[in-house]
Amino acid sequence: MDHQVFAELLGNYGEFVGAIAVVVTLAYLAVQIRQNTKAIEVSNLRSRTDRNIGHSRFAVSTPGLLSIYTRGQRDPSQLNDEEYALFGTYMHSIVLDSQEYHQLYIRSGSDSPYQSRATMEKGLLAQLARPGGRHWWDTSRVREEYESDFVAYIDQLLQSRQA
Repeated sequence: MDHQVFAELLGNYGEFVGAIAVVVTLAYLAVQIRQNTKAIEVSNLRSRTDRNIGHSRFAVSTPGLLSIYTRGQRDPSQLNDEEYALFGTYMHSIVLDSQEYHQLYIRSGSDSPYQSRATMEKGLLAQLARPGGRHWWDTSRVREEYESDFVAYIDQLLQSRQA
């Protein structure tokens, strides 16, 4: 066998081994990406759960907040200025979390495997469709702090709820 044929044969073997290495590397990267995605989803779920627990802790550890919240949801005119400010702060924290989920949904184009958009909407409507929540949403200057597409989304949800 002459040297040129031998060199071509070695080159062909090298290309074949290189192609196998590329396929193995791509398979490895696919597995790593899948594992990383699952880890991020679990981390997001834990973060959301921690924030929800934080809302509950805030509500029970802030003297009088549960009473203020209950009265404020029934009839916000029953609250004095200080109580309404506390009510508004609590509502803002809840709606801000929903905005984050909304933005993640918009960017990813699909529901998280751990929480559906419908679940988020139900929770949000449970807060904003009540008289106090609706009054806060309609009159609060904090609306300006939310993303405009989120504000439009909430307004549409509330309108469809009324229809």
